Amino acid sequence: HRTNADPVSLPDDGVVLTEKLAKLLDVQPGDTFVMDGESRVEVRVADITEHYIQHYVYMTNAYYETLMGQSCEDNLILADYPMDNPGVDELEKTL
Repeated sequence: HRTNADPVSLPDDGVVLTEKLAKLLDVQPGDTFVMDGESRVEVRVADITEHYIQHYVYMTNAYYETLMGQSCEDNLILADYPMDNPGVDELEKTL
């Protein structure tokens, strides 16, 4: 958390929102809101985290499956790859 050293946890029964999104939705941990996508589902806010670019809703695969009734499909992979690694040039070309 930005205001203290406590880690942000991502449980299987709620979502973590970015601060700005939580403010826009006027929600706090423990509140619920309706998330609209392919279907409308009510989700519980488990925690709030700082994030300075865009607005995000973070949830585990298990919570997604509980809400949507189907497995989630990954659409993004974040990786931290050392730039001094011998294979970095080849990886960059592949990506």
